[in-house]
Amino acid sequence: MRAWGCWQSSLLLLVMAPRVLGTNALTSASAEVTTLTTMSSQQYSIDCYYSGGSYMYTGQTTHVTRVGDPASTVSVAGSAVGTGCVDGKLSDALFNFPVGLDYDSTSGVVYLVDGTQTVVRKVDIAKDEVTTIAGKPANAAYIDGKSGENRLHAPYDIVLADTDTAYFVEKDLNVVRELKLSGTFDVSTFAGTGVPGHIDGPGASAQFNAPIGIGFDTVNSMIFIADSANHAIRSIFVGSKQVDTISGTTSGYIDGPIATSKWWFPKGVAVDSSNAEPVIYVTEFEFGSNQGNHVIRAIDMSTEEVYTVAGQAALTGTIDGPGGTAKFDKPQDVCVQTTGGTALYVPTRDNKIRKIASTVTSAPTSSPSSSPTSLPTLAPTSAPSPAPTSSPS
Repeated sequence: MRAWGCWQSSLLLLVMAPRVLGTNALTSASAEVTTLTTMSSQQYSIDCYYSGGSYMYTGQTTHVTRVGDPASTVSVAGSAVGTGCVDGKLSDALFNFPVGLDYDSTSGVVYLVDGTQTVVRKVDIAKDEVTTIAGKPANAAYIDGKSGENRLHAPYDIVLADTDTAYFVEKDLNVVRELKLSGTFDVSTFAGTGVPGHIDGPGASAQFNAPIGIGFDTVNSMIFIADSANHAIRSIFVGSKQVDTISGTTSGYIDGPIATSKWWFPKGVAVDSSNAEPVIYVTEFEFGSNQGNHVIRAIDMSTEEVYTVAGQAALTGTIDGPGGTAKFDKPQDVCVQTTGGTALYVPTRDNKIRKIASTVTSAPTSSPSSSPTSLPTLAPTSAPSPAPTSSPS
């Protein structure tokens, strides 16, 4: 993998050679958009996995839900009667805007950031247990250290690097922090000064501006960040903590070479690491009074190209069909599943989960390692959740 801080020199080579997208990359020409299911309320976060079929976990105002493809829903944790930060059994737990989550399929644990409560929660499905492992409920601050002492402020998304380490972004603090998933659950600042800005370089001196989405490339140990107010996609090499801007400098909507591409409030990030160099899928959404692009776009790092996978820029709606004619309403997040062909799953403002799959299918490349984790019997998800008093911006 090339050092992306030096991409300018590599672009000269690309002018003389045709660009060939990554083997499994979805494009608007190959993508077909369908509505997988309509949920009882808006889903803010999603992560998917394969276990004899495609499954995903989603976070809404009060619930964590498991969704299957073909469509099926099971309430995993949370209650329809209210919001809060209550640990304990899955059915007794309370949440308040789990705006980012990631699933460890090895342990059967969902890790999520409970944004309004300023904490990270651990949802252990096999143990029927929810615990708070970082931060203090409704106590926003910026303190590194072990569980019980550390404090968070507006955590917005989280990603697992391995079974012992997660990274999460804090939108208002403008930092990326590291969380150890065992022992004393230590939190430390991984990159960012806490001052809003747009500066590349060593993690300790780099600056972000409202980082809101995060993904991880398992092949190259690299973090990708939707730096929303900078309208940019940033990267961090885990080994060196070097921060670079991959794409974007000012707001807009331009596909093409990463040097000239533009974004408008990127939000959700998912990384396809099935090739030597990753494909990063990103959602763009409405931010405050800004219309936003309402599209799902991709960065193919093997070609250094940005392109639109599905949706029409600045046009909202719910239209299925080919990627180039489909419409989305505030795509919140995205996850990617590559077994048996690449598919993206996207929760939207109109309570739907949309699926983007290639019209070119292939046989599964690997057999499932395990059956879906069994779940306790919980309340049905058909009952509407209480309307939130405020939405995360």
